[in-house]
Amino acid sequence: MANHDGIDEFYLPFEIEDESVSSDYDISIDIEGHIGLGGDVERPFSGNKVNVVASIAIERFSPSTFGKVEYFVESASLDYAWSDDEEDGPPRGSFAQALANELALTVEDAETLVDVEPEAITSDDGSMTHYYILDFKDVALEPVRSKLLGRYNSLQIEVDLNFFSTTYAKDFH
Repeated sequence: MANHDGIDEFYLPFEIEDESVSSDYDISIDIEGHIGLGGDVERPFSGNKVNVVASIAIERFSPSTFGKVEYFVESASLDYAWSDDEEDGPPRGSFAQALANELALTVEDAETLVDVEPEAITSDDGSMTHYYILDFKDVALEPVRSKLLGRYNSLQIEVDLNFFSTTYAKDFH
């Protein structure tokens, strides 16, 4: 789901405290950082940085001899970079508001269309969704039906991936 063309950067800083190095005990290191991804301009933007929280445990046999190293990834999540808040994605709005914005309708008119079932247009093998078709023929009543036909000359409207995946609350994935 990320917008990437490979990995550009690993930023996983950590500090080992002096007392843990000089002791005869195992070492535990906490890491908070990110993995920066190279942007792919051919994909809709959905983030190009993965925030990582992890820990490393190192078995210690003597002050200069170490054994098995274990690592634990506690969390890894795509950073949508929408704000400084700890959100799991972009700001969300209602599906009616999304339709109103996309179709240049009032929110009241768009609320009559929220029962539409989108059709995903995918690659031949079904592994990649290219866009969605919203077919309003069964849900659009007058006068909204006439508005859509006048504006789009059809009741089948194409919307891009970002309409559902990164902008609005209704998610069809």
